[in-house]
Amino acid sequence: MKLKKLIVIAVLGLITLSGCGNKGETLPENMGNSDGNITNIGSVCEKGDTLYYQNYEDNFSIYKSVNGKDGVKLNDSTSYFINVVGDYVYYVNENSDFHIYKMKTDGSENTEIISQAAYYMTVYGDKIYYVNYDDNQAIYMANIDGSDNKKIVDSTCYYPIIAEDTLFYVDYTNDGKVTKANLDGTSQEVLDDLNNITAAYLNYYEGKLYYVNAVTG
Repeated sequence: MKLKKLIVIAVLGLITLSGCGNKGETLPENMGNSDGNITNIGSVCEKGDTLYYQNYEDNFSIYKSVNGKDGVKLNDSTSYFINVVGDYVYYVNENSDFHIYKMKTDGSENTEIISQAAYYMTVYGDKIYYVNYDDNQAIYMANIDGSDNKKIVDSTCYYPIIAEDTLFYVDYTNDGKVTKANLDGTSQEVLDDLNNITAAYLNYYEGKLYYVNAVTG
């Protein structure tokens, strides 16, 4: 599956761009993970004194560690794009064709909530945002219970992130230009249409966007 190949690429990006996360920054309660982590497959999420992470020694299933203690296993699936909001962990389950799942932070009530091949999934407020690989990588938005799942950006998109109540993404329908939009996908605006830039690995920090220029040749 093409999505699996992209995960390998993303892991390589994680190795070279592991500093993209905002170390020491407190994540807002209504945001599931930092944009830097989501750009790099969301393999770890820190909430308060608890760290949620992929355990590469156990098939990339999700573990949690409180105050640096030994990790406790939460699920049995190869998991990506870990998000934590309130009492729930949201993640993309490779073993179920990359569908979106949620479970309680103790691992109970583990349930599939969106039956689409998802990537770059992030939870913000009471909404889930993701790139839908079953629909040409358009950006979709749904409620946190998976209901009202709908397309909000009808383009081939990579690296969507949310910052300052704004959606940013790379539009490969438009030569990889960085684009911003309202959280419902309206008012789309290309940020730098004049330069020869094909962007990758979006990140936002203190009012500025950062990215890799993937143009070659």
